[in-house]
Amino acid sequence: MGFASRSLVFAAAAGVAVPIVIDAQSTSATARSETRLQLGDLLEVDQRYWEAIRIYDLAKLGATAEQLVRATSGGLRSALQVAEFTQSFNEAAVLRRLAPGDPVEVIGTWDTNFDMVSEITTETWDGSAIVSHDNDDNWAIVQMPEDAEWNPGTYAKFVWTQPIEG
Repeated sequence: MGFASRSLVFAAAAGVAVPIVIDAQSTSATARSETRLQLGDLLEVDQRYWEAIRIYDLAKLGATAEQLVRATSGGLRSALQVAEFTQSFNEAAVLRRLAPGDPVEVIGTWDTNFDMVSEITTETWDGSAIVSHDNDDNWAIVQMPEDAEWNPGTYAKFVWTQPIEG
């Protein structure tokens, strides 16, 4: 194979690889989580539990609340199949924390007293997913969206106070 032929093959391979790399880097974390969940499900069906456990763990990175439940459930099922009881216990504890209960009690539109308004729903706090909350202790843990301007994909804790009567 001559130099020109090898150069042509290399250029063609590079031309194919560059769009793939660019496309892979532009995939959202949520889409990557969904792909990993599907792979984990296939590995679990194929009884390749050790590999499924690893993939389900990777699927948790950047996952939505619903995807986090699916990844944790898959990890729990796979860990039980290979008698990883400590990991199974930990996954079950995570699922208990993620279990739906009473919605956060401060649902509505609120003035923050900093020239801003917060919109709180049963699932979001100003567009960030509520992943856990405690109405008795007045706190909520939220995950920032992957496309957030600041701290994308990170977690934050919000605390609210009871109004003073009188």
